[in-house]
Amino acid sequence: MPRPITKGRYFRVTIPTCLILFMAYSEWAYSYRFCYEYVYKKSNAKHTMIAFLVIENFCLLTTLTSWLLILIVKPGKMPMQVPPYDLERFVRYGSTVGNDSINLDDDVMSSTSTMKSTYVNSKLLEPPEIFECDKDGLPSWCHECGSLKLLRSHHSSITNECIPMFDHYGTFVGSTIGKQNYPYFLIFLISIESLMCFTVITVIVFSGIWNRLNAALIVFVIFSGIMTILTGHLLYTTFSDLLQGDTTIERLQRLRVHRQQRKIRKSTHDPEEDIVYDAYVNIRHLEDKNLRAVVHLELSDRPYNNGLKRNCQLWLTGFQSFTSPEEIATFQSSMFSKEFKTHIYNKIEKNDYKIFGSGTKLESVTL
Repeated sequence: MPRPITKGRYFRVTIPTCLILFMAYSEWAYSYRFCYEYVYKKSNAKHTMIAFLVIENFCLLTTLTSWLLILIVKPGKMPMQVPPYDLERFVRYGSTVGNDSINLDDDVMSSTSTMKSTYVNSKLLEPPEIFECDKDGLPSWCHECGSLKLLRSHHSSITNECIPMFDHYGTFVGSTIGKQNYPYFLIFLISIESLMCFTVITVIVFSGIWNRLNAALIVFVIFSGIMTILTGHLLYTTFSDLLQGDTTIERLQRLRVHRQQRKIRKSTHDPEEDIVYDAYVNIRHLEDKNLRAVVHLELSDRPYNNGLKRNCQLWLTGFQSFTSPEEIATFQSSMFSKEFKTHIYNKIEKNDYKIFGSGTKLESVTL
């Protein structure tokens, strides 16, 4: 049974349709009104017209082709279900070591039990060296897919699947952007920005817009200028995310917390006022293999920034072929940069953490 057409689906179709209509209008205005009527007929510059048309249509063809590939390739999905980590022994041991009088956290134990009960396979995974978690030290679990959310995945309400390296929903292109179609999205941004910049600059420089152009070309330049600014900003933020090893959704989450902090500090007139950034990692402890530490992250932390070369390799090349959930968990752990792991272990040495399974720090514990 087809899904009903909702207001959100109308919106997702409307923006790409408007973009297609704008590109069709731009092709007519630039090719006919500018290149043919002005450059060729009025200025008698045939070779210039041909050069302009070749460059403009090459950029347009690249834009449309990359857009089509975004829709055909799709964002990708988790290659298989990943069962929960075997964490109960770490919870029990951490609680016992932390304080003999502490009862096990009911929320933590019930959450681990829920993960296991919703997974059809009884086999649990050995937890990797490090993984993202909530404040209790538990990894994210997708109830819809019955799987751990690894490979920086998020569940998409549009595709109803967990998408590895979920970046964002592309309003312009009408598709979710994830690991699989990200390279084509990057090509789309570069090509459409090149198209807008080239057409606007050639029209303004070659003709002198306000004296000689007709209304159609003036409308074209105004709207193309707006599109140049919008796509330029999007291209800048995309390259910035690539440089820092971020996804769009990760950057926006930090930005939202930063804005909330600024708003609270402004309302309370207290520059030290803060709110908790809800991001943590669960990492194997250096002093005891049976202990795991839960470390709170700061807004400035970039867990996946492995340098530009490695970041590009991760985004622009395919994942290795995974044959088991264990391989996925291991690969997920390898995505964390060495610098970030060193930073986390430094925080542990400074006692800036808690033992997984209790709220106690190791400094007050006799092993």
